[in-house]
Amino acid sequence: MACTDPEMGKLLHAYELGQLSEKEKTAFEVHLISCESCFTAVAEFSDAASLLRGDPDVRAEVEEHVRSVVPQASFWQRLGAALWPSQVPILARPAVAYLLFALMLYPAYLGLRGPSGEAVTSVAAITLSGTRSVGTALESGQTTSVTFRVPGNAEDATFRIDILNDDASVVRTIASLDQLNERRQATIVVSQGSLQPGSYTLRVTSLRDSSVSIRYPFVVVE
Repeated sequence: MACTDPEMGKLLHAYELGQLSEKEKTAFEVHLISCESCFTAVAEFSDAASLLRGDPDVRAEVEEHVRSVVPQASFWQRLGAALWPSQVPILARPAVAYLLFALMLYPAYLGLRGPSGEAVTSVAAITLSGTRSVGTALESGQTTSVTFRVPGNAEDATFRIDILNDDASVVRTIASLDQLNERRQATIVVSQGSLQPGSYTLRVTSLRDSSVSIRYPFVVVE
């Protein structure tokens, strides 16, 4: 007389020694209803199993056997079981999903708020690159991070930054800038509304040698 479900039959001895989880135990007991082979084996082994349950060596051996034959739940299966316990009615699950989604988004929402609760101004980022920067546009209503390469060599480590308008008048100056990355690039921040719409030039001059200089044209738009 053969077991009607060999995969479930592998759990026979673990069931007899009380080593199955509640879910596995329930599934196996449902199997017993239709499998005379396993039902008979459980009935014959019940007395001996009661004695062996108290032997820690036997329990350890059976637990190891169960782990080898019972597929372990994947991460996603465990996550699904945690998010959707069987006690949650199917009709209620969309509401639960919405609540979980809102909870995940809330920290990101807080990150976009200032200490007073006002929204933090977003920051754009552009890179200037010589004559190819013609037409590069900053929005006057947005704070912008502007990155550019400095001229010269390693001896030229500190620079004066000037922003000139189309009349060649200096409208903003950074007297000394020495924060460079490994590609000899520097970054300045043009704050919201600090430059009116129009054409500008960013001039970078070495403080070691004023002849070491470079210009980057750009425009500011509404």
